[in-house]
This record gives sequence, structure tokens and C-alpha cells, in this order.
Amino acid sequence: MGTSPVPYGRSTQKGPAVKEVHIVWITASLGCDGDSVSITAATQPSVEDVLFGAIPGLPKVHLHNPVLAVEVGDDFMKFFYQAEEGKLDPFVLVVEGSIPNESIKNCSPAFNDTAVVDLSVLCTFDFNVAATKYFHGLADGDVPLAFLFSGTVFYADGAGALQVAPIPWDKESRFRLPVKSWREMMDVYYPISAWLCLRRDVFERLYQFKVEHGILPRSSGSRAKSYLKGRQRCGWNSWPIADL
Repeated sequence: MGTSPVPYGRSTQKGPAVKEVHIVWITASLGCDGDSVSITAATQPSVEDVLFGAIPGLPKVHLHNPVLAVEVGDDFMKFFYQAEEGKLDPFVLVVEGSIPNESIKNCSPAFNDTAVVDLSVLCTFDFNVAATKYFHGLADGDVPLAFLFSGTVFYADGAGALQVAPIPWDKESRFRLPVKSWREMMDVYYPISAWLCLRRDVFERLYQFKVEHGILPRSSGSRAKSYLKGRQRCGWNSWPIADL
């Protein structure tokens, strides 16, 4: 029985250290699908060359993009669930667009020409917020932040009459926040605790256990043993919240 011919480059190049990689691509953030559409016009290499293994030395690439995917419904979403559960290894997460985090309100005092105003950007450790999951999933590096400005400017014209003008929507600012800084801030405000979403009945059992045993918030040392016993007693498989 004959064998199919192997491309010359495939037979002479050293195989990749990673055999397969999954690209989990999310387009449901703030923005359009322009990046997804633009990769279809790429030529060096083309997306077809990457996905069909025409580039020697590259691992086999599985692309899970809602714009380009053939699968729909559960057949498509299962890869995202597997990635969340740690069953899709290795994978690369691509977030197309911006992840909304906070709406910041500020009223600046009167000024002439220019002024510098400090804005407090709120950060949360609530894992129901997409931005928190994104920050927590990064081991190191910087997170590119985009600040979009809107609002109203009140000013006096040449005759001293009050005028009102909106801040143009194209006014924005960018900043790269080190992941290390975010983690250090979370350690300051939540040193041994985390925000979790629990069923109410589980919360009530954990809280009742805390009351019965007099467990103080943010406890450690010998109290940790009580937490372990409480976890088994409540039938819950994760570490209970420290600040119930």
C-alpha cells in the first residue's frame, strides 16, 4: 500500500515542541468583529495555511472564533467550557475589543487653558465581572487599558455668556497597567479572601458554622483547621469565603 507524499519542508523541519494549540477567540466585548474579518485577508501566512498545517514547524492550530467557526450552539461553546475547566491545554485566549469595567464620574473645578485631574479607577475582585476574570487569568505583563471620555464642558465666551459643549467621543486615553500592580492591590484589600458566588443555602450553612465556632474574619493558623472541617461538613468542595 502506497503512502501519501510528505511535503519537503515537513520532512526536514524539526517538529514543534507543542503538538496542538487551541485559540479561544471572544468577540462579545466592546467593539466590532473587524479583527476577525481582517485575518481572512491575511496572506503571509494565510489563515488557511495556519489551520491546515501548511507552515512547517507550527503546531496544529484549532481556531474557535464565532465569526469564522463552522460549529454552532453547544458544538461551538464546548471548547470555551473546556478551557474554563482546565481541560483544553494548551490554549490561547483572544479578546477582540475592550472589556468594560467601570463608569467613572468626576466634576473638575474651573480652570484656564489646561488642567490635570486625578481620576480614581475602581477595581473589583468580584469574579462575576469579566474584567476580574481577565486580570486573574494573567500571570505577568501589562494590561492595556482604554479610557473613553464623555461629558459636558461649561465655559464663557468672549462676551462672558455661558456656553455648553459636549466632550467629543473621540477623546480617549491609554495606559498599560502592570498585572503585578493589580495583584498587589488585591493582596492589600483581600489578603486571604476572595469573592465567590454561592448558592444561598450553602452561604447560610457556612455562615451558621462561623457563628457556632466563633470564627473571626481573615482568620489563619489553627482556625484553618476549623475551616477544613466546616468545608467537609457543608459538603462544599471549595475553600469557603474568609469574610462571610
